[in-house]
Amino acid sequence: MYWVIERNFYSQHNHTLLTESLERLGIPYEVVNTVDCEISTVNNIENLRDNGIIVCGGTKLSAYALHNRLVPGSFINHNFDYDRWSQAYGEFLLNYGALVGKLREIQPYYSQFFIRPSEDTKAFNGQVMNLDYFNEWRYNFLGTDYGFNFANDNVVIAECKEIYAEYRFFVVDGEIISYSQYKSGGTVYASDNVEYDCISFAKDMIDMWEPSRAFVIDIALTANGYSVIEINNINSSGFYAANVPKIIDALDNMKF
Repeated sequence: MYWVIERNFYSQHNHTLLTESLERLGIPYEVVNTVDCEISTVNNIENLRDNGIIVCGGTKLSAYALHNRLVPGSFINHNFDYDRWSQAYGEFLLNYGALVGKLREIQPYYSQFFIRPSEDTKAFNGQVMNLDYFNEWRYNFLGTDYGFNFANDNVVIAECKEIYAEYRFFVVDGEIISYSQYKSGGTVYASDNVEYDCISFAKDMIDMWEPSRAFVIDIALTANGYSVIEINNINSSGFYAANVPKIIDALDNMKF
């Protein structure tokens, strides 16, 4: 399979993990500066299609893959919208019953809250805000050309909850390929040492519903046990302490 990676999308650490792993596995790849330009080797795209082409980057690169009918391209689809995985996981979801509305119009009723795009657009990173900061941030964000593009997109707003730890699982064709703890409390903490109970819970959620053949599911540990934080597109997710070669190998060997 041929891999196309968007330059400056990942952190330098994640970018290096990805490219060095591809080189070690002997898998061909290309780094593109911008999705507005033709992928250079895609001048030869028809010769690459037989072995498959996968993209790693943002939503514009995923749209490029869809437009050019790349297979597998990107695994993003409408199931990555909060409404879909909220319906699927119900009360197993950390922010089940959250407020959803257009960024331009939504009016939070919490003094402090968590906010993220409803879809996996990466328009902005999910984060905690207070009401005063949100009003200023929204005004400034929508005042940019970039932010205005998302003015009518839905966002999810939920009451802040105490989270003891956060974990990320990489899933391909129903199987957990690799995982990582990525936060301890509010501190970034990358470790591949994940408790059995957390792995078991993640597997139960995967058995319950899958948004795509490949995806990422984030799990939280709270005072009430484990919950699903969110579903993310595997083509644009950071790795933390996950086994990147194993993830690449699983994706590279998928049958279409």
